[in-house]
Amino acid sequence: MAMTPSVVVTDRLTDLPDDLLVNILSNLPTHFSVRLSVLSRRFRHLWAAVPSVDLECYERSLHGKFKSLCESFFAGRDSSVALLRLRLHCGVCGFHSGILSPWLSRALRHVDLHLPAGNILSLFPVILRLECLESLSISLSGEWYARYVLPLPVPATCRLRRLKSLHLYGFRAIGELLEGIAASCPALKDMKLVPMKMNSLNLCSPSLRSLYLDCDSDEPLHLRLLCPSLEFLHFESPARLIRHYQLDSPALRSAVIKFGNIQQKHVVSVGDVIRSVANVSELVIHLTESEDIMSRPNEVHVLVDQYLSLPKFSNLKHLDVTACFIEKNVVDLISFLEHTPVLDSLILTHEIPPLCKTASMEKNLASKLPWSTRGDVFASFTNLGIENKKKKVVKLLSQRVKGQTKALLFKRREPRKLSSRDYCKLTRRLSL
Repeated sequence: MAMTPSVVVTDRLTDLPDDLLVNILSNLPTHFSVRLSVLSRRFRHLWAAVPSVDLECYERSLHGKFKSLCESFFAGRDSSVALLRLRLHCGVCGFHSGILSPWLSRALRHVDLHLPAGNILSLFPVILRLECLESLSISLSGEWYARYVLPLPVPATCRLRRLKSLHLYGFRAIGELLEGIAASCPALKDMKLVPMKMNSLNLCSPSLRSLYLDCDSDEPLHLRLLCPSLEFLHFESPARLIRHYQLDSPALRSAVIKFGNIQQKHVVSVGDVIRSVANVSELVIHLTESEDIMSRPNEVHVLVDQYLSLPKFSNLKHLDVTACFIEKNVVDLISFLEHTPVLDSLILTHEIPPLCKTASMEKNLASKLPWSTRGDVFASFTNLGIENKKKKVVKLLSQRVKGQTKALLFKRREPRKLSSRDYCKLTRRLSL
């Protein structure tokens, strides 16, 4: 009878050196390194030598246990091992900040905190003195962002010379704070502010390359961006907040513009923002018009202002527009396409404003986009630079427009001179 060969089982995990195990565990959540400690006596104290901490708890019923777990965990860590990465996400349950403060050493490089405002306010001055910090992400748990402000003298305390990425979520009235951080961080490249409640921001950063700005406030916004190296901009805001806007970013290559609840008095401000990104090669525009404009569908033009000239988007290759594509917006789109000489791809999405989704209004706000496999709510065109394909797309769009509205399209092909009556209308709109 033939003998079955014996199977040799090798323990490859035990054969790994401690340095390699610590390197692997530093890229995993902390509970993996704690679980590993029960497998062998050799791994019993390995979790205390891991230079990263990743703890989170989102269940309200477990916040009490999570608080005691964090306190005992930091008390049992090896104090001789510097902490390089810290990620701590906790809901409404706070803890004594003195437990965490000793571990915010100068060697710390990456910090990601989601804590109650009380903990953030006590830890933030310490974080501003971390000279080796490269990325910082702070978010306020719960609805604390609606009540708290950060009254910190940033220019005197900020030492973040190596900071490259800054993400802030849920703060308010921190315009001066951001200006001070940007001025004190010469290596800053990425900034994300969601959602910000502020009325003024004068941001000047020579090194900033990516800016994600989501504004939601009760007061008008005065925004001034002087970022010569900025390559990507995401600007999202209710249209009523835009009071003053200035952008100086000659290196800008990609932009996402989203405005909601656009009323007639906001049209000029929306047009100013769109014209300020005329040098981009990729542009995404998402416009949601108010019920007031939708009740007069052909009177107010949002995408292309009928009184102000539109610049030439000489570098634009990809355009993605989401709007309510009724007749006047299709006409505005055709006028917009005439200023894009190198456009290669076009994506159009028809979206009815949420407040206008009634049976009576939806019939008047039906899409005028060309039919495709996905109906008339979505249209995509590629390779527009080949021969006369762009002209064919323009012709296809113009076929969906009635004769009375199409006449406006031919009038726009010639530069329009403002009459005295139009000039009075324009000045009246600007004063609103």
